[in-house]
Amino acid sequence: MELKLPTKKPSFKFFGKIADFLLAKYFLTFLILIVIAFVLGGIVFYKYSFLAEKKKAENNANLIVLDEDNLQKVIQIWKGRQEKLDRAGIQSYRNPFIKNTIQVSTSTPKN
Repeated sequence: MELKLPTKKPSFKFFGKIADFLLAKYFLTFLILIVIAFVLGGIVFYKYSFLAEKKKAENNANLIVLDEDNLQKVIQIWKGRQEKLDRAGIQSYRNPFIKNTIQVSTSTPKN
């Protein structure tokens, strides 16, 4: 007894017909795609903007608790940095763009 394998290949003619129809009705296809884009954009806007405004903070148990000792250490570090910046503003530096001329006498001293 011989088993015959199906020799029929999958037909993709259906997709070709859809492509032909869409190309023949390009204006209708364009309008349908625009409507789909607006619908998807509306869904995204509704989900991430409209619903986000309505939701309230439900879980207040995850509030940030600051350790007072660590906070004081950070404040001291910031004050030290601010003092260094303030001292740097007081120092005056010479302008490297102005040529300082040094007068050198070329004459010999008279005895």
